[in-house]
Amino acid sequence: MPSTDGADYPYVAQLLDAEGEYFSAMVAVQKLLPVYTRQYSQVVMVGTNAVAFANIGDGQDYIDSFSIECWGRGAYREVKEAIALEATHGYFILRVPSIADPEEGDSYLVRFYEANLSWMHPRRQGVVQVFTADVENIEVHGHETY
Repeated sequence: MPSTDGADYPYVAQLLDAEGEYFSAMVAVQKLLPVYTRQYSQVVMVGTNAVAFANIGDGQDYIDSFSIECWGRGAYREVKEAIALEATHGYFILRVPSIADPEEGDSYLVRFYEANLSWMHPRRQGVVQVFTADVENIEVHGHETY
């Protein structure tokens, strides 16, 4: 049976816990959309029928969506519990290795509020039970390279 330890797959984008540690099994990230800065705008029609436009506050970095794969029941439970964990403010570390060198890449401090995980494949003997979810509206609260 193949390894389910995330450390054995350094070339795969993964979610780590808020301290940057791997979960009990890999939590792979697929279909990752690029990080961008979301602006909050206000559009108002003024008395002269002109349109006034302004941005409210500072922009916030976001990822529109990605999908996650939890390789086992333990990782499923750990991710679901970490989403709203008050002690860590619900943060995760998104580790995205470089294509050229998996020892280098980007690390993002992210938060999302729900992941409706479901079975990717029914369990069969000798096959890792994988749960998957499409996650949307991911807040990005920090960025580092490694």
